Amino acid sequence: ALAFVLPALWKNARPSAIALLVAVPLGAGALYAGFGTPEALDPTAHRAPETIEEAVAQLERRLEDEPANMEGWVLLGRTKKNQGREIAATGDFDAALPHFAAAADAFRKARDINPNEIDLLLETAEAISLANAERVFGAEATGLLDTVLARDPNHQRALWFRGIAALQAGDAAGAVARWEALLP
Repeated sequence: ALAFVLPALWKNARPSAIALLVAVPLGAGALYAGFGTPEALDPTAHRAPETIEEAVAQLERRLEDEPANMEGWVLLGRTKKNQGREIAATGDFDAALPHFAAAADAFRKARDINPNEIDLLLETAEAISLANAERVFGAEATGLLDTVLARDPNHQRALWFRGIAALQAGDAAGAVARWEALLP
C-alpha cells in the first residue's frame, strides 16, 4: 500500500510521506509485539526436543499460555506419572514422589476443565495414590473412584483400584466383592 501512496505524496506532501514511511512499519511492529507471538520468531522454539525433560519443559511453557488445554494437561500428567514410575523402578521411590505429585496436579487441572470424563477421574485418583508416600488411596482418590463407579458400575480399572482401596482400609470383604465383579 505504501508503494502506491508514497509516490503521489512524495511530490506534493513530502513530510506526510516521510511520516507514513516511518509510522506504518513502527506501528505494525508495535502491534505485533503487543498482540502477536514474537517467541514464534525464536528458532530454538521450533526445534524438536532431544530429551523427555526438554519436551516436558516445552509442554509446561505452552500450558502457561494455554491453561484451558485439557489434552495438554492430560499429556503432562501421563508423562510425569511415567517419569515417576521409571524412577520408582530403580528403587528410589522418594525421588519419584515429586513426579507423581506433579502428575496429580496436572490431572486435577484437566479434571477442572472437564469434570465429567470418567477416565480422567480415574487417572487423577491413581496419580493421587501414587503421590502418597504410603501409596494408599486416600479420601480424595477414593471419592473419585466412587464417582467413576457411580457413573459406570462395571468400569474395570475403577473396580480394581476400588478393591485395592477397600483392602488398604481394612475392608477385605469389600475388596473381594469389587474384584469378583471383574471375573466375568
